[in-house]
Amino acid sequence: RMTVFEGAITHDKFFVRPDILDRVTNEDSNSVPELRLIEVKSKSWNSNKSYDSLMWTRGKPKASFLRYVQDVAFQTMVTKLSYPEYKVSSWLMMPDRAKVMPETDSGGDLCEIKFDEPEINNEGDANLVLAGQGIATLVNVDDAVAQVTSDFMDRRGLSEVASSWADAIQGDVLIDADIGARCSSCECRDVKGFKMCWEEATKDKSVADSENLILDLHAISEKKVTHFFDQKKYRMTDLTHLDFDLTSEGMPNEVQKGVDPKKTITRAQRQFYQVDTCKRESECPSERRSYIVRKDALQSEMLAWAYPLHMIDFETIAPVIPHFSGDSPYDSYAFQFSHHTLSSDNEVRHSSEFLNTCYDARPSIRFLDALYESICPILSEGGTLMQWSPH
Repeated sequence: RMTVFEGAITHDKFFVRPDILDRVTNEDSNSVPELRLIEVKSKSWNSNKSYDSLMWTRGKPKASFLRYVQDVAFQTMVTKLSYPEYKVSSWLMMPDRAKVMPETDSGGDLCEIKFDEPEINNEGDANLVLAGQGIATLVNVDDAVAQVTSDFMDRRGLSEVASSWADAIQGDVLIDADIGARCSSCECRDVKGFKMCWEEATKDKSVADSENLILDLHAISEKKVTHFFDQKKYRMTDLTHLDFDLTSEGMPNEVQKGVDPKKTITRAQRQFYQVDTCKRESECPSERRSYIVRKDALQSEMLAWAYPLHMIDFETIAPVIPHFSGDSPYDSYAFQFSHHTLSSDNEVRHSSEFLNTCYDARPSIRFLDALYESICPILSEGGTLMQWSPH
């Protein structure tokens, strides 16, 4: 038995650094030794749910897990090439929201790794290996890795794609840019590499230098981005009301029954307003930033407000390693709020505040007690509670 953390494996033009390599040799000398390749991720898991429901959709790994599976798949491929005499298995280790922080007096390693035989969870799922009493869970992803290995990108296998990329890197050759909706989360978004890709793909330097790409449209879907790209429309300023099926005033061409278009804003309208604002700012860059105000909709909402208005701002954290025994990874703790009121005559008053300073007790209960104490006058005196989101 041998376990190596952050070991290095190289084969030909490939090089990987797996988080954990665990070699297990059976007492039976005729059995093939196993090399377990484990990647530790902060992505959460929930072992109360089935493996298939969390990992798979339409015969492929879900988008939320795909990049993690691709990471493991590449490392598994290199490990198999370097150690053909081993049986190599692929694993993800993730914080498990179904587990709770155990009580401990030693303050030792609460995420102890135990490689036992697979235990069956409560849904009969044999893909999960429960990691002792810690808060991490080992998930075997051999099946997902196999799917990604055979169809990594554009119906090409991982080996072919990785080899072509390695050859390009070693030969200092630029890889053809394939821009799309995924560019919105590109890690090179604000550096030279992003502009190089877009200039090469669009053959237009002004597009690459633009700061109003349609990637930044509110709630834009991948399908819509692809549609605009097919029409050679890359910037918000390339779009018109016709692209959103709206009138020139930005109102829906078709209104749903029972809906007042002057008091509601659809996603298409929200996107069109963003485009319209962007166009006006590009025409008059020296002027102060412009906004669109739907007066009828705003007035309709404000008429429902009862004064005083109670403004609540609060802070929370959701740590991967819980602060208290019995809590799960990513449990939320509320620990601070401030409370201001606005009267009908526009007088602003700082009503109260709360800041937890006790590390040895959960702050959320004290937070809720203080918040109730602060805003309970609404129950007898009236008023409207204002907040940015319901959280």
